[in-house]
Amino acid sequence: MFKKFKVGEIMEAKVIVSIIALIVSLVSLYISLRQKKYETERIIREKLTDTFNEITELDVDFIKLEVNINKNVNLTRVFNQKRSFLANQALYFLPKIETLVSDMEFALLAKTLERTGDLENADYYWRKSMERSSSKCTEIYNMRGYARFLFTTTNIDQGRKMYQEAIDLGTKENDRGLYDMAETYILWRP
Repeated sequence: MFKKFKVGEIMEAKVIVSIIALIVSLVSLYISLRQKKYETERIIREKLTDTFNEITELDVDFIKLEVNINKNVNLTRVFNQKRSFLANQALYFLPKIETLVSDMEFALLAKTLERTGDLENADYYWRKSMERSSSKCTEIYNMRGYARFLFTTTNIDQGRKMYQEAIDLGTKENDRGLYDMAETYILWRP
């Protein structure tokens, strides 16, 4: 009724079962690590989004403060400390998920770094915002932001050149293009 197996056949079957178990374990490990990577990226993306939201809210609050009362040195210092903290938080998270970061987020970080006095990193992230631009329109906006940065902080001639490149990149064939061009000229004025 039952077939007798030889010792060699039993050993061979054990090896095959062991190999199958190893393959299943490796596939499970790969799937687990991949899921963990995506979950980690999702959490970091969420934290980075929260950080950028806080930066934007802080900027709005600061503008309201400037409109409603005379500048208060202590309040300005507190706003700048919080801005620096949030910028550092973004600098920590961003490299971990750089491929998931949009051009507008790079631009927001660049502007924040500029306000905190970190001009080297601000320059780097302005350039990243232009590289990552998703459309011609956003590329023009990012070029204008970078031009303003150069014009007001480090290099007036390079700023002028960047403004000119933004104008040259724009279209003059429709009202939106003409509006953007006019806005660029307004931003360019000294």
